[in-house]
Amino acid sequence: MCPLVFTNAAANENYARFLKDGQVELFYDNTKRFEATNTGSKVTGNLEVTGVLTYDDVTNVDSVGIITARQGVSVPDNQKINVGTGNDLFLEHDGNNSVFRNTTGDFYIQNNGSGTMLIQPVNNVN
Repeated sequence: MCPLVFTNAAANENYARFLKDGQVELFYDNTKRFEATNTGSKVTGNLEVTGVLTYDDVTNVDSVGIITARQGVSVPDNQKINVGTGNDLFLEHDGNNSVFRNTTGDFYIQNNGSGTMLIQPVNNVN
C-alpha cells in the first residue's frame, strides 16, 4: 500500500501522512509536530493538556527546566527525595521517623530573612 498523504493544492505543504505499518505524522505549517511510531508517540514543541495527565508505571520523568507541582508533591512512606548528581542529599520518611541527610561537604541551614530561625518540637510554642 502506498502512503496516504494530505497536502495543500500545490502539493508543497504537508498536512498529514499515513505511512506503512501504522506510522502517522501530523504537520502544522509544514513542520512535523506529532508522530505515532512503533514505540509510542512523539510531540515536537509544547504539549498542552487541559485535563488530567496520568502516568502509569513510569519510573522516570525527564524534564529540562522547571517542574511546577500546583497541588504539591506527595511521596509515599519508605521512598526518598534525592538531590544532587550522586544523590548526596535526601529526605526520607518511613511512616514513623524522618531523616534529612547530607552525605557530602558541609550542611547549611540559613535564614536570609529578618525573622528568627527556630527548630522546635510541635508542642513547644516558645
